[in-house]
Formats: sequence, C-alpha cells, structure tokens
Amino acid sequence: MVVLKFGGTSVGKVDAIRRVAGIVASERRRRVVVVSALAGVTDALLDLAAAGPTIPGNPPPRALDALLRRHLAAAEVIRDRAMRAALDHELYAIAGRVAATLESAPGALSPRSRDDVVAAGELWSSRLLAAVLRDRGVPASWVDARAVMRTNGRHENAVPDLDATREAVAGTVKPALDRGQVVVLGGFIGSDSDGVTTTLGRGGSDWSASVFGACLDADEIQIWTDVDGVLTADPRFVPHARVVPHLSYGEAHDLASFGAKVLHPGTIAPAVERGIPVVVRNSHRPGAAGTMVSAARPAARAHIVAGLAYRPGAIAAAGAEIDGLPHGVATVTVVGEGLVANPHLATDASRALLDIRTHLVARPDGTRTLSFVVDGNQAKLAMVRLHDHFFQSSSVEA
Repeated sequence: MVVLKFGGTSVGKVDAIRRVAGIVASERRRRVVVVSALAGVTDALLDLAAAGPTIPGNPPPRALDALLRRHLAAAEVIRDRAMRAALDHELYAIAGRVAATLESAPGALSPRSRDDVVAAGELWSSRLLAAVLRDRGVPASWVDARAVMRTNGRHENAVPDLDATREAVAGTVKPALDRGQVVVLGGFIGSDSDGVTTTLGRGGSDWSASVFGACLDADEIQIWTDVDGVLTADPRFVPHARVVPHLSYGEAHDLASFGAKVLHPGTIAPAVERGIPVVVRNSHRPGAAGTMVSAARPAARAHIVAGLAYRPGAIAAAGAEIDGLPHGVATVTVVGEGLVANPHLATDASRALLDIRTHLVARPDGTRTLSFVVDGNQAKLAMVRLHDHFFQSSSVEA
C-alpha cells in the first residue's frame, strides 16, 4: 500500500493534472492520494481572508469568483457530462461556503474563520482530482480529509492526533481501499474533537501524507513535487546543487527544520515511528529516481554531508543565547550523519569562509548539524563556498 502526495505545482495547470492522474493510474498497489491546493490558491485565499468580511447580499468578492473560475476551467478535462456537472456543483458549493463565512464574520476574521476560508483550496483540488481519475476509469473515492485528519484545536497551526486519526482512517479510508478504491483526500486540513475545521500550517500536506501513511502502515510514502528530489542545496543559491539519492530520517528532518523547502519538518516523525520510507520525486519527470529517505543511508553513499539549508535570521537551535547580533543576518547549516564523529570539520569548513563575516559557528555535541551565522547579503556566497568545500573536496569523504 502506498501514499502519493502531490504538491500545488504538481496540479497547477490542466496538463499537470493530467500527468498526475497518469502517475496515479500507473501505480498498481493499493493507494491513497493526498493533494495540496492548486499552485497559488492558498495565498489567494489568505489574502481574501485578510481583506475581512463582506457585506451580506453583495456579490462574492472578485478574487473568490476568479478562484472558482480557475477550478471550473481545470474541470474541462473531464469528458463525462454527468460527472462534470456533479463536479461543477461541488466546486460552486465550496465557493458558496467561503462566501458565507466572509459574510457572517462580525469583524476581522478569527483564526477559526480563516481556517474555514483557506480549507477551500484543498477541498477544490481533491474534488477535482478524484473526478479526473474517475473520468479516466480509475475507481476513485473522494473522502473529506476533515472527517479523517483529527487534530488539536490550534487553528492555523494544528497538530495531528495520531490515535484519533488512526481510528477515523480505519473506519473510512481502509474500507474503501479494501473495496479496490483509490482514496483521494486533501492535505493540510483536518478538524478538532468538535468537528471544527483546522489547518496544519503552510506545507502541511506533506505532514498529512505521512500521518495517513503511518495510520495505514503504508509500504511507502511518495512526495511528488516539481524538483527531482532533495538537493544538496537550494538551487537559487547554488545552481550546481545536485540530487541527494538517499537521506537518513534524521538528515531529512534536520534539513527541513533548518530551512530546506522540499519537505515539511513534521513529515518525518510519523514515518520513523512505523519505519516507512519516504520518497521525494518529480511529477514533471516521473522517470527520475528521486530521493529515498529511510532509517540509514547505504554505506556506499556514506558521504559525511547530506546537504545544506538556509534560513534568514539567527538560529535558536544553536543551544546558546545569541545577543547583540545585527539585523539582516542569515544562518547556513550543514547537515550530515558524518558530522557526529568528525569534530574537526567545523574548523576545516570555517576556512572556506575566511573572507565572509561570520558571527557565530554552532555545532552542538552529538548532532548532525554545523551552523554558520553570516551577514544576510553574504549568505549566497557562504552557501556556495560551503557546498563546494564539502561536495567537491575529496578530503571530506567518509
């Protein structure tokens, strides 16, 4: 059994949606599909919520109508007229619920109301993908993720309740899988113990996929995105960064926690608990091997460093009070299992930054991380220097 999660850029356009449907159709194992909102939709919904309530009786905001029209246009790929009509009805209904939330707000929208608004993105996209799959002859069932993903009541940044979610999955998702159905759910969204809509925070669809995978004891969790896998560094900073074929769970978690964008930091823990491998792949290039995240890297790939991450600002994770640092600093973090047994690497790496103003070097004992706090305007150069030091020097091979 496999969980396939598709990000917003994987379903951003009609051709991309067709490609995703093809990927799902070609997978022969039992499968659950988790989908993010279409690219840009979450930001547009957040802007809509920030604009505040609307006047009852007035037409819906133009921005909401534009989002609805975008999904209706994407639905044109569906050939079956009855299926298309049913989908259109659902898409309109979701927009109607957003409009009602905006009308009923007494003032600035509360976190609860903002969650109601933003959830529309995943409701639209999951309804759309389920219909596209059925139109292609794939037996697909849409399940409202809010009825399955159980969370605490922290709006806009909810935390999954694994036990309650496992129970809901057993009662809703597993029977559909047993009937031979492909189950399609929206990521990022859930509900608290009272059934009130919650969201897991930005990037939370990865987390949703991992939680669902853990609850179903999946053989594999696939994270489909728009890059070939986890890269050794952000290609915006290091154009020659390359795909990392294999990461340990710990390395993937640390890269995400220190700013790498491919995986949500919460993705790894549920997979670790059940020992489920996580594979990051490119939906635009399905044939690319991607990155495998599992308990340990194979010995043949035991390079000391797995990759680098970047984050604006100084790090709290340095394990020290950081006072007196100027504004405009950035943190570049080197991550790798091999750092644990090589205390001299901080000194060696620092030599690559001799002409870069370095405010702090942090390497907590027994960790996989080595962090450098530098001036923000020199972060790109620092990334390139450290990347080349670790990935082009034979002296840092395990």
